[in-house]
Amino acid sequence: MLRRFDLYTRVNQMVVDCILFALSFGAAYLIRFDGLVPWQFAKQFLIWLPYLLAVRIYVNWKMGIYRFIWRYVSLADAIAITRSLAVVTTVLLALRLFYPPWAILAVRVRIPLSVIALEFLLSLTGCLGARALRRTLYERGRRKARITVGQVKRVVLYGAGRAGLLLLKELRNHPDVKVVGFIDDDPKKVGTII
Repeated sequence: MLRRFDLYTRVNQMVVDCILFALSFGAAYLIRFDGLVPWQFAKQFLIWLPYLLAVRIYVNWKMGIYRFIWRYVSLADAIAITRSLAVVTTVLLALRLFYPPWAILAVRVRIPLSVIALEFLLSLTGCLGARALRRTLYERGRRKARITVGQVKRVVLYGAGRAGLLLLKELRNHPDVKVVGFIDDDPKKVGTII
């Protein structure tokens, strides 16, 4: 029997992240040098690229980033991803700041600060964007399934606090239920959108 291809396996997540990291690193050099990267820095890029990819993937793996399910990505996941990327960026910054400029291989080891900062920001944006896109596509698919079900039960929830929000999130996974509003005794919540 043929197995259906699953785009969102852990290995595929690592491949997507590798591609995003490589593109971010390359874009950082292109932005830093206005599209015309001098050969000295192009060589630096080519030397650093495999190491950067390997270390970023390893640190993400060790910090549990690939155990997150992309369709449920949340703020806590975004914070964990930021921490993981910050670990490697801190090492790059330490090499840049503390490796002596007169030492052997300094030209290859000392990545420009602007490249380090741009690479971090682009990698972070890419990683979070890919996961947010997956979640958006998943939720859109759930909404389409809700439309095809037919009889949809309209529901009003009591309590617009944490418990109500958790229940709302859970009910979004049921295509036969549509939450139309909340009832709450807090007058500050009247007319607001949850």
